This record gives sequence, C-alpha cells and structure tokens, in this order.
Amino acid sequence: MTYLAHTTAHPRTAILVNTLAQGLDDLWHFAILLGIIMWGFITLGTVQFAGDRFEYSTPIKSFETLWEMLLGEPPDSGPIPRCLAHVCDTQHV
Repeated sequence: MTYLAHTTAHPRTAILVNTLAQGLDDLWHFAILLGIIMWGFITLGTVQFAGDRFEYSTPIKSFETLWEMLLGEPPDSGPIPRCLAHVCDTQHV
C-alpha cells in the first residue's frame, strides 16, 4: 500500500493511480463474471464436443480454443461442425 502512496507524488501519475483505485471494484466484478461465463462455455464445449474434436478433448484445450476464438481464430483441425459454422465463418474474411 505504501507503493501506491509513493506513486501519487506526481500529479499525472496520481490521476492514473486514483482512477485505477476507484475502478478496482468494477474490474473485480468484471473478472468474476468473465470467469463464470468462460467456465460455462468451457464446460459446455468439453461435454458437447470432447468425443468428436481434439480442440475440446480436455477443459484446458477447450479454454485454449475458446481464447483463440475470442481473438478471432477459427479452430485448427478438421471440418467445422454445423453448430459452430456461424461462429467460424471464414469465407467473408
């Protein structure tokens, strides 16, 4: 906590530190909600596609696939299942 007190010595860094300190509660709630939503998608992907697709064979691989899809990358191997075709539409890119 003393580190934060030392960073507020300069007025411009004080604005940044105070903004982060005031928004910390909102960032924490966002992180919790993001974790819950991602956990749900990881669970659904693993349960639904683990037997058919390598990308969803484990929860870790499901997380990696989810993260890549959030960044805009389609799944790597094999044809895209019909239920994911609208998400991974790469013909318009």
